Order: sequence, then structure tokens, then C-alpha cells
Amino acid sequence: MERLPIPGNHNEPFELFEEESGSSHPERARQERYIREYPLPKEVRQSLSKEQLQLLGHLIRAARRIDDLFGIQESEDFSFWPERIGESEIEAAAQSNSDIKSPYTVVRRNNEGDLVAIPVHVVFQDLIRETRIADSLEEAAHIARKGKFKDLQLSLYLKARSQAFNNGNWEYSESLWLPIGSDSKIMAVIGPYDNYLDPLKRKYAWESWVGVLDVETTETVRDYKERFLNWLGEETDEVVPKVAVRVDHTVIMSGQAAKYKWTGNSLPCQAELRREYGSVFTIFKPVFEDRLKHETLPTFRLIIDPSHRFGVTNEMIREVELKMSTGHEIGHSKVAQGIEQRLGGSSAWVKELFCNLLSLKGILALAESKREAGIALALAFVNAFLDFKSNQIDGSRYDYFVADCIMLNYCLEKRVVDINEGRLSYNSTEGAQITSELFDEIDQMQENGARVNSHWLFRNYYQPEVFSRFAPGS
Repeated sequence: MERLPIPGNHNEPFELFEEESGSSHPERARQERYIREYPLPKEVRQSLSKEQLQLLGHLIRAARRIDDLFGIQESEDFSFWPERIGESEIEAAAQSNSDIKSPYTVVRRNNEGDLVAIPVHVVFQDLIRETRIADSLEEAAHIARKGKFKDLQLSLYLKARSQAFNNGNWEYSESLWLPIGSDSKIMAVIGPYDNYLDPLKRKYAWESWVGVLDVETTETVRDYKERFLNWLGEETDEVVPKVAVRVDHTVIMSGQAAKYKWTGNSLPCQAELRREYGSVFTIFKPVFEDRLKHETLPTFRLIIDPSHRFGVTNEMIREVELKMSTGHEIGHSKVAQGIEQRLGGSSAWVKELFCNLLSLKGILALAESKREAGIALALAFVNAFLDFKSNQIDGSRYDYFVADCIMLNYCLEKRVVDINEGRLSYNSTEGAQITSELFDEIDQMQENGARVNSHWLFRNYYQPEVFSRFAPGS
């Protein structure tokens, strides 16, 4: 297995960047391959004890090194599966070896041509040792037990996570993280998660983030989360999922999380673990604010028809976008078990479309004014355009772009939106009805659909040339 060079000194001192005086939001993150680091607000840094700052340092060091592992997964010399493998062969081999389908393994052929599963921590064991990721987590676990603001539960989680890099017991440490993931002052997610990088959408890739809890914004989001879950329970007449939330002053994202520029993420990935333990979703505040300032607000002013922009302030857009992000992450808790096996490579964009539509349906139902509903519908298409631009620039966010493209073309076909002279206009009332109809179709597909269903939707509504109709220069 070829390795990418490991940048820097493993014992390099860490830095905690601070916002420049007078800046309301951090500027664009410094990026080194797939490492994105963000300023920690001065008042937040000053609120941390000496031990908490030391703890952050060890966690940041570990997160930086995760990108070395992810870099190999991105290289041409790496694959999660052997060449020319099909779903039927995977299912047949898994009958006698369930590790073949484990998200924590890499699959190869032995000398007889049979499929064998190798734990991901074994595949990367040399680089894990060289980068001292487990050592950094071990040191962080030790520091978490010290000082006035010691966090014993966090220490237990970090200790177990450190051991998982050596023994592969990822789900045990995950079970320790879930009860504390939304409330600990300082939190780190680090390891193999999310299957976006795997073409078959089964295997996890390396990623990490580290942040400090933003108490005020977290409380705001939790209020909307409760309203959304109450609506969801009444709408479905089902027991709502157990969902916790935190908004972070994120200081670093690396690996897969940085590649896809997530503004939020919901864990655990496995539907069975969500049912047993619930889920925690994190909103990465500096990423959210940065995207809002540099992308969402300018694009809203550029492609939305002036008749829909009159009287809409930046703060209104921010509030609605935060609600939409919350609803989207809650949606991941409703994704059906086994969707990857039933829909294969289509499962990723189907999940994103399901979450987008559930979030939109919820906010349209809960909107406190016609204007708020209109902003939500507009933002759905603003985000679609932004995902299109990201995909055009570097090929990223493909699954998000496919989901967005399908929704836009569906709404154009139903005549609830129109693009005229490069600007998008819409009917909020009819838009709510049509997007609800599309949601029902996608909900059935993700619950019990087959590949033929997702392929039909893709063939009929994935028409990316539609974005050429937006404003020139956009």
C-alpha cells in the first residue's frame, strides 16, 4: 500500500487561532489538503482553563493527523473493494463472513479469489502508529480528568476511542460518546464515519472535528428542534427519534468532513445504533457562518427574483437557514435501515434528498409567517445552486448536487417555480404542496424502494443543464 508523505513534525506545537478584533465572523478557513482550521473567538478562548486548552491541543493534533489517513483513501492506489465486484458477490460472501459488509473493513481477494475482510485499523496500523493519533487521544483522555472543569465521561470516551485505533472496537467508544456528545464543553469526533467516499456506499472514511460548545446558539437550535420533533410526531403518528444537538465553535475539521465542507453532521451513521442510543447532530458554527456570509447571502440576492427579496433581511435568512440545517440533520435519524443495500450507489443522494425535503416540509408547516415560508423555499434553491457551483469547481458535493438538481427540475415541471431572465420566482403555497408530494415519493423509496425506482427518478429529473438558466456571471 503506497503512502502519501506525512507533512510536518508529529511533535509540532498546536495553535489556537483567535478572531481578529472587531470581526463578526471568521474569514475563510486556512486549508492544507483536507484540513480546515477556524479561529476560536477570543472570549471563548479566555473562558477555558489551562487544562481545557491543553486538552484542545491534543485533540487538534490528532485531528490534523487524521487527514494523513484520509489522504491515502483518496489516492488512486487505494480502494475499498476489489475490481469488478458486484452486489450479488458481496451478499453471497457475507453469508459466511458478515465482516465483508462491515463499514469498518476493507475487502480484498485472497489467493483463491475469495473475498476477505481486513479491519480498517489493521490496514492503516503502520500510519496510525507513525502519526501517534492514539497517543494524542490517550494524552487528551488524561488531561480531561484534571483541573476545575474535569470531564470524566469525556475522558472515558477518549480513552476508548484511543484504544479503537488499535483494536477496532469503534462501536463501543461510540456508545460512550452518544450520551455526552451534545453537552460536553469540549468535544471531538475522530475515526471512520460516513460512506460518501465509497462508490458502493458501504465503507466509512476517515474524518474528524473538534469544537467548543456554543451554549447560546445551541439553546436556540434546541428550541426549534423540539418544535420540529413535535410536528414530526403529529405528522407521522409515530414515536419520534431521540435526537440531541450541539452548535460548536469548531476549531478544526479534517479528512472527509473537510472535503465535503459540511455545515453539520449527524451521528451515529448506523440506523441500528440510532434506534438503540439515539443520535447527536453537530452544527459547525464557523462553517455555517462562513458559507452564509460568502455564499448564501450573495447568491440569494443574485438569483432570487426581486419580488421575493423585498423586505428580507440578512438576519431573517440566517434564522431560516439555521432551522433548515436543523431539520436536515434530524432527517438522518429517519433514514431507513438497509437503504445502502437496496439502492446501492443511489442511496447517498436519496438520503440527502429525503432530509432536504423533510426539513423543508417541516419549516413550511411551522413557519410563523408567509415571508418565512417564502425564504425557506428560496433557500432550498439557493443551496441547490451553491452545490452545483461546488461540484463544477472541484467535483465535491456530488450527492448533494444530484438531490438538489432532481428537486429543482421536479418543481419546474410542476410549474411551482420559474426561472426567467436568470432569476428564480416561486409560489409558496403551491410549492409547499408539490414538495410535500415529492417527499412522499422519496420517503417510500428510502423505506422500501429498489434501484429501479431511484434510477427512474435520476433519468427523468437529473438534468444539470437547468443551472445554465440562472443569472449570467453567477
